[in-house]
Amino acid sequence: MSGVLVVDASAAMRMVGGEGRAESAVEGADKVIAPAVFAAEVANALWKYVHAGQLGVVNVVSRLRHALAIPDELEPLTQAGAAAALEAAIYADHPVYDMIYICLAEREGAALVTADRRLAELAEARAIEVVHA
Repeated sequence: MSGVLVVDASAAMRMVGGEGRAESAVEGADKVIAPAVFAAEVANALWKYVHAGQLGVVNVVSRLRHALAIPDELEPLTQAGAAAALEAAIYADHPVYDMIYICLAEREGAALVTADRRLAELAEARAIEVVHA
């Protein structure tokens, strides 16, 4: 897949765990981006695996590095972007964190790469192409 892709934390977690179906789309994209919150979301997801005793510290550090290397750029969250995500979240009755990805995809005319079924449905309802991870 060529063009711009927005990758979310759920897709990155699948890819670094060797489970996803999105690797070929990501590798074929002209540009892969994520909002800056992506780094915190991936790190928090990895913390949960350590906390649950499913992964060790060394393993999660390497997975974090791998995940953070997926996007070519992390886009800062501006005041306008936060306001757009908040409005979208209120309308969709869905968390702001997720709507940041949707708003970024809309702004950039990009497809969204996600493993989150509900987020994929919300994106598709807004005419955003979805790559299922």
